[in-house]
Amino acid sequence: MRRFWLIILFSSGLLLLLCGFIYAAFFASIPYQQPTPKMAARDRDGWKLNFGNSYTGEDFQEWESACREIEAFALRVAVQVRDGLLGKDSAIRQISVRFPRLSRDRVGRTYSQAMYFSMHE
Repeated sequence: MRRFWLIILFSSGLLLLLCGFIYAAFFASIPYQQPTPKMAARDRDGWKLNFGNSYTGEDFQEWESACREIEAFALRVAVQVRDGLLGKDSAIRQISVRFPRLSRDRVGRTYSQAMYFSMHE
């Protein structure tokens, strides 16, 4: 009877290990995808709801351009942190000095996301 439970336990462990490898092979290695046009349109509609009727397509292009500039700068800083050329506090300070309109919380989130993407670059 004891041997039966050991075989069950060992088999369950092997099965769990095999399932983990299968999951990693199929799902964990999926790269980050760019949003589809439908998702991007949903973002524009969401911005329109947040900013009211004063929103125009030109406004969205301006905001999108500003967001891309912030993302690119934050990623460059994050790569320097990743490579050990810059400290975390100094990086956050650089982002907040370069983009003073960002709140402290938003700077922290931007830095965190940039660090994530710098690890996958």
